[in-house]
Amino acid sequence: MGAAGKSSPNAKKRLAGAERRALILKVATRLFAERHYRSTTLKQIAREAGVSEALIFKHFTTKKQLFLATIDATGRYLTDRLQALTACTDQPPLEQLRQAFRFYFDYLNQDSGTARMIFQVCSELDDKEVRGALAAALGRSAEIIRRVLEVGQARGVIRRDIDLEAVTWLLVGCYQVFALMKQVAGEETWKEGTLLGFVAPILEPSYARDLLPLREGTP
Repeated sequence: MGAAGKSSPNAKKRLAGAERRALILKVATRLFAERHYRSTTLKQIAREAGVSEALIFKHFTTKKQLFLATIDATGRYLTDRLQALTACTDQPPLEQLRQAFRFYFDYLNQDSGTARMIFQVCSELDDKEVRGALAAALGRSAEIIRRVLEVGQARGVIRRDIDLEAVTWLLVGCYQVFALMKQVAGEETWKEGTLLGFVAPILEPSYARDLLPLREGTP
């Protein structure tokens, strides 16, 4: 028991290495978003992170591998949060979607580089590896959204006549829409009507009538 309680002599080194890797990823994500992947150098990333280029190469063999790692890390963070926000099956499916979309909207406001990064990645989709990294990240989100929709159909909230695959990807695409709103329109304030406008077409009519308020001035 005493031996098990002792920390390994390499534990701190492993932790320090993980922290340095996380720092490199954070700085690289910001610089890729600000300056574009192709024009950002490892030397710039090393200087901003306060590490040597040799240390970056210890964790990432090429700049491209680092770029792919930033896509994966950002995607996993967002997916983990999405999973946590939709884990409670006692919540109505619409509330789960509301929380998930609200989180993403707020996250874009708190970290404006994420919105830019989304479009940086999309500009590199001719590259098979970049396309694969983005597909994996979005695929994980799609699985979560699909489960929420399936629960909604089982509860009579979501229409059963919709193409579930198409609607799943339309809702995943709302994240890109939020990023576009942030970048182009400078949208800073969450509007409940934004979410309702996205999901109204997929709701069962009787449920939608009870839920969605009539717009001001309409009969």
